[in-house]
Amino acid sequence: MKKFLLILFIFLVVSFKVSSQTGAKLSPEAEISLITCGPGSDLYSVFGHSAIRVNDPKIGIDAVFNYGTFQFTDDFYFKFVMGKLNYMMSVSIFTGFYKSYVYENRQLLEQVLDLNKAQKQKLFDLLIDNNRPENRFYLYDFFYNNCSTKIRDKLVEAVNTDVVFNSTPPENDVPFRTMLDLYLVQMDWSDFGIDLALGLPCDVTPNNWDDMFLPDELMVAFDQATINDNGTVKPLVKETQILFQSIPMEHRFPYYMQPANLTWFFFLVMLVISFLEVKNRKNYILFDKIYFGIIGFFGLFLTFLWLGTDHNATAQNLNILWASPLLFFAGFFNLNENQKPWIKYFFLAFGVFISLLIAFWNFLPQDLHFAAMPLAGLIGLRSLLIYYKAKRLYNA
Repeated sequence: MKKFLLILFIFLVVSFKVSSQTGAKLSPEAEISLITCGPGSDLYSVFGHSAIRVNDPKIGIDAVFNYGTFQFTDDFYFKFVMGKLNYMMSVSIFTGFYKSYVYENRQLLEQVLDLNKAQKQKLFDLLIDNNRPENRFYLYDFFYNNCSTKIRDKLVEAVNTDVVFNSTPPENDVPFRTMLDLYLVQMDWSDFGIDLALGLPCDVTPNNWDDMFLPDELMVAFDQATINDNGTVKPLVKETQILFQSIPMEHRFPYYMQPANLTWFFFLVMLVISFLEVKNRKNYILFDKIYFGIIGFFGLFLTFLWLGTDHNATAQNLNILWASPLLFFAGFFNLNENQKPWIKYFFLAFGVFISLLIAFWNFLPQDLHFAAMPLAGLIGLRSLLIYYKAKRLYNA
């Protein structure tokens, strides 16, 4: 633990002399590299990370410019939820950066960029200027303005049209959501939660520019890119090496604890209970009130993420079709034999709508998670059951 804290201290706190060296001139031996860090075991790190390394042994610089840091302030969580969280650039010693990722067992891959002297200097100057206190902060956006896209943008700003990113074959193009799913195969509940929170913008297929929001995609784009060096077109990357090879680890939940298995099991149990409820002429009002209230509250939260925050990715979320905010208020309805006549028709309409939604589940423009289907199905089942009991059991 002490060793880890020391590494963390070096990585986050130590002020490296290059951060204030405005106007410093790189020597001909200087190299600038893209560092791609493999996924971590935590959700915030599961998609990997990108950074820029500037190594000039002649003038004593070996620094990592990192766009993935933030300040943990008292209003951190509020800004995060509201989509107003500012990230910032930081500069650290490469050895400290390297040790911290080795400690976390995360692969480090370095791509040395084949830039000429003028291009290296221009990029270095831009990075130094970006690290000024008044310039280092930026409004974070997971898809369009993050640690990877900032590096791409700085490179393009430094070399202008000299760099060309080659296109990926169309058959390899997939939506944002599918790209994220590839990193969450061992994090079933995180995958479920993310799919519930993200809306239609995540089902858009990004172009070759936008898919560089992922560090691995940025790495591939750099590997396939070319650069113009005074009339000579050459690969952008001149050398690739693995600085640290991680040890693969399995973290997946047991089969019986995976979201889809649990939600379908819950649905089947409630299906049996609902059958016995009708057969024995019972009325489990409390369950309906609690279940509808929970689902409705979740629907209110999705509505807040859509309309009340600056998160573009949580807008137009079709999960609201089944997790309707109306259910929160339906939980307060009188569901016994003395209910008002319009209540049974409300639940009839809702039950029919949910049935149609499930029938067209796989044809919607948003890819709804399979584990959410039984939750929606149970809403439809209990809604139709409320109508049936009101019409037949209570002779309403």
